Amino acid sequence: MKTRYLFIFCFLFVIGLVVKASDYLLIPENFFLHKGEMLRLHLQMAEYFDKQKEVDYQPAQPPKLFMHEGSKFVDLKGSIKDTGAVLLSYKMENSGLYLVELTQSYPAVDIDRGAFIRELDEDGLTKLSEKANAGYQQDIRIKYIAYLKTLFIVDKPSGDVFKKEVGQELELIMDQNPYKLKYGDDITATVKFKGKPLPNAHVDLLVKTSTGKVYPQRLISDDGGHVFFKVSLEGNYLLRTINIEQSKSKDVDYEKWAAAYTFAFSNTGTLPPSY
Repeated sequence: MKTRYLFIFCFLFVIGLVVKASDYLLIPENFFLHKGEMLRLHLQMAEYFDKQKEVDYQPAQPPKLFMHEGSKFVDLKGSIKDTGAVLLSYKMENSGLYLVELTQSYPAVDIDRGAFIRELDEDGLTKLSEKANAGYQQDIRIKYIAYLKTLFIVDKPSGDVFKKEVGQELELIMDQNPYKLKYGDDITATVKFKGKPLPNAHVDLLVKTSTGKVYPQRLISDDGGHVFFKVSLEGNYLLRTINIEQSKSKDVDYEKWAAAYTFAFSNTGTLPPSY
């Protein structure tokens, strides 16, 4: 009986993740590290960068968790911890700019049509929402995959991995190094889907200050997939976007991709730990 209830709970939890999966984020305890210190990396769910909670890693097929340093990269999947408290701990041996990418995927599940339509509306997918609303299906079968990135520094912000394209199906790419910017500077990010710029993508910019207050801003990409904003607050930054399309597969109705990119900005080159 306990096993049955556990199965039901896990199934419902996965459905919840699919509905709000665009709120996955990858975040270190500290974006400003020194040589010899430990990178302690967390995988979390959050409601627009608020109410953050740890979640378990669900490996993609094949599993993909890489750390990029210049032209080099390290496969980190062997360092993943079984506990949900910390995704991994890794000793930083070199100075410079680092990018970590994670692929998080789930099997297809059925979700309520009303909840699905609300998500489409929230993320500006109006035409798809109208089409789904005109249908008669009570449940929508959806396949979901998330692509996460986090950018941090060890001692100095040298290197150009901030703009590295790693081949994610839905990918957020920074066009400038945020760790070299000053207060009020402009910054650009690019949204790509299957290697091509994605126009009219709704991208949420969320800045969480050291007091825990979150400042949201909705951005919309231009024809080149670019979104523009300023670094006008000290804190942790999250860019998030999703894309949903009708599936060509007979097994699912829709496919959903989410992308999230975290980094930090500070005038002084340091911030209080994220935890």
